[in-house]
Amino acid sequence: MPKITLVSETEAQKLALAKGARYGATPSFRLRCQAILLKCDPRLSASIAAELGCCEMLVNDWAKRFTEQCSHQSGP
Repeated sequence: MPKITLVSETEAQKLALAKGARYGATPSFRLRCQAILLKCDPRLSASIAAELGCCEMLVNDWAKRFTEQCSHQSGP
C-alpha cells in the first residue's frame, strides 16, 4: 500500500497557498500551490496528480520542497 504523507501547514500558510492557487502570477505556481494544499488531506499523490493533470513525482517533489522550506524557516 502506498504511503500517504501529510504536509503540515499553519493557517497563515494555508491562506497564502490558497491565495497563490487562485491569484498566482503563473499557471505553474498556481498548480504547485493547489497541489500542496491538497497534500494536507490524507490523499495519495497519484490521486492529486490525476485531479490536477500532472505527474505524481511532481506532487511529491513540491510537497517535499515545501516541507523542507518550512522547517528551515522555523529553525534556530
